[in-house]
Amino acid sequence: MRVERLGAASIQLAPLTSKIAVGVQGKFSALEKKYGIILGEAAPLVKEIAETTRIFLGPLIGTRWGAYLGVDEATRQVVGTCSFKGAPNTLGEVEIAYYTFPPFEGKGYASAMAERLVEIAFEAAEVNVITAHTLAKENASTSILKKLGFTFDRQVSDPDDGEVWKWIRRRR
Repeated sequence: MRVERLGAASIQLAPLTSKIAVGVQGKFSALEKKYGIILGEAAPLVKEIAETTRIFLGPLIGTRWGAYLGVDEATRQVVGTCSFKGAPNTLGEVEIAYYTFPPFEGKGYASAMAERLVEIAFEAAEVNVITAHTLAKENASTSILKKLGFTFDRQVSDPDDGEVWKWIRRRR
């Protein structure tokens, strides 16, 4: 799955499968060679994210509603990660999350990952609304969500992050 970023290279979302999540716990060079990716300085972050993903998403790993590694198609460098925070609920709502590794921030990768998650979500007929949470202040993530057609819904209390802003995008 790839997304063309304006004025830059494209990004591929590589599903974070159980095999990759387990492989990340082993030798990085073997994982890089097997999947044709470069972890580089991101290796410790990818390892931590893979373990967290295995704990929180369990059976969703490797499915549409799981997690993905963001890979720059030109360099094959893993630049970030993104995921759904679970399958859609009974109201047809699904939440997205995305994270660009610090050396790659400000280059459009988060926008590309979020845009592709929106596309993946709306490919599923059961999804009516996509939600996202941001810190409760204007920042890069709020700009990304606005650009992708999300609107501010309200401030909510998140058990992990405290007070956050909830954003929504309805199916058009």
